[in-house]
Amino acid sequence: MTGADNQQPRREHIGWLAGMIDGEGWVGLSSHNRGTHQGYGPAIHLVGTNKEGLDHLDKILTQLQIGHHVYWKRPTGFGKQLSWSVQINGMKRTRHLLDVVQQYLVIKQRQAEILCAWLELRAAQPVHSAITMREVELVHLMRKANSRRLNDYTPDIVARQIGTPGIGPLNDERVAVLKEHGVKLPDNLKECPACFAPFMPKRSDQIHCSERCANRLGMRRHRAKMKIESALHGDVQTAAEMTADARQSLAVNS
Repeated sequence: MTGADNQQPRREHIGWLAGMIDGEGWVGLSSHNRGTHQGYGPAIHLVGTNKEGLDHLDKILTQLQIGHHVYWKRPTGFGKQLSWSVQINGMKRTRHLLDVVQQYLVIKQRQAEILCAWLELRAAQPVHSAITMREVELVHLMRKANSRRLNDYTPDIVARQIGTPGIGPLNDERVAVLKEHGVKLPDNLKECPACFAPFMPKRSDQIHCSERCANRLGMRRHRAKMKIESALHGDVQTAAEMTADARQSLAVNS
């Protein structure tokens, strides 16, 4: 490393790093199997496509002396770009990074608090020991924090999304926002029974918003039917086995 690399990053660079974690990062607990025990490891990952952003990120982490790995992902489809992923794994590295950036985090603040609590609990346990119930609770809290989804109630966006599969139900809150801004809903608006999304049917007998949702609902019905048939088949087999046992018992007694 050069002398410039050994210098500590300025405050604005730490703020930039926190912004990258907030916007392009993932803070969580990755699962792994360790022998017969299910284990979890602290991890902070950042992704992007801009090479200059990667160079700046690598420089800041190097100045902070935080070990990290850089992975490249080749584009898999038309129009996709080459992307990179910077991964900071392990208790010492994630603890060091959180000590530096946690006070500047906004969006990932909740995940950082959960991860800090998990790190403290894990540090108090023997190495390679099974996870405690409190750690399991923190794992579930982390999953919940990382799976939160926000519904966009912007009127023009909601109006444009009508007819798009998988946008979620047009609940009372969305309807109220649309009416408040004078957005008139179509008279023939229907709700898809598979994804509960509002859509405008192309035919009067159209039930689902897309062919995918129609197939999805059909598969649900098929699986439910197979489950019932499997249960009934199991009962028949049990009855047949009981009959065979009874006949065998009668033959022995006679």
